[in-house]
Amino acid sequence: MLTRNISLPVELDNAVQGYLESGLYGNYSEVIRSAIRIMLEVREQKHVRLEMIRQDLQKSLAQVRRGEVTPLNLAEIKKEVDDELAAEELRRENERNDRQWKAGRQNYRHMPK
Repeated sequence: MLTRNISLPVELDNAVQGYLESGLYGNYSEVIRSAIRIMLEVREQKHVRLEMIRQDLQKSLAQVRRGEVTPLNLAEIKKEVDDELAAEELRRENERNDRQWKAGRQNYRHMPK
């Protein structure tokens, strides 16, 4: 195993010390090795995601070339979103009315006769 000397800003050194004090790692080198492994994993995950995006883009471009897609109709999309929002608002209003009705009914039961 190679030995390297590194310089860290105080914030990073404090973070390493925190990991050591927590008992998650036994020494400074373990923390640094773990950090580098995580950095490599993140880089690999980014590479995989980028490759998936490229493949999806290629599939989409092929569909466009074959005429299998239709242009977006923004007015239609807006209407669908507006309809969904209106339906959600109506549902919430009905729930409020139900709660108010039930509360009023309970109050009516407890009124003196």
